[in-house]
Parts: sequence; structure tokens; C-alpha cells
Amino acid sequence: MLRCRTDQHILDFPSCHRIAMNVPTVQKALHLTARAGPYEVVNIEVPKLDAGEVLIRIEATALNPGDWKVRFLPQFAGLIKEYPVIQGMDAAGVIVALGDGVIKHRIGDKV
Repeated sequence: MLRCRTDQHILDFPSCHRIAMNVPTVQKALHLTARAGPYEVVNIEVPKLDAGEVLIRIEATALNPGDWKVRFLPQFAGLIKEYPVIQGMDAAGVIVALGDGVIKHRIGDKV
């Protein structure tokens, strides 16, 4: 699952329209354990949504050049302040929950 920020105004909607059925409480994540260190697949909690955020059930993900640059290249080492860090932020999936104020997207939208 991926929690994404949107830039929509806050509106009140009934909670029944905000969360799809069967949203898991645990997800897998690819942790980079240390600079130039190994990757580790771990189970972590699905994040709670803040206002203006959507929760996406990931159907495809990838490591992009930015992911491996911060892992291996010294000039990018300062971008990560604390390890472990989740990598693989390029993703595609379906919205399964909406935070308060999200009006542009709907549950079931492919993103």
C-alpha cells in the first residue's frame, strides 16, 4: 500500500465512501537497511491516512534510478537521514481508501 498526498480542499463525506472493503493492516516493503547495504523484504503496518491522502493497493512497482543512486553514489548519501528506508516508490495500483477532503479521486480509480 502507498499513501499519497493530494492537493484537494477538505470536505466532509460519509465514512462509508472513504474505505473499500478488505484493506489489509500489514503490507510488504523493500527496506534498504544501510547505505550500500542489502535490501530486505519486511512486513510493516499499512499507514493511516491523513487529510488529503489516498491509499493505493500496489499492483506493480519498481526501483528507479533515484533508488539505486541513493544506495550507491556518495553524492546522494545525504538524502537519506535514517535507515532502514523504504525504496521502490515507482508504483501503479488502485485506490482503496480516501483521506478526508479528497474529492478528485474515487475508490477504484487506477493510478
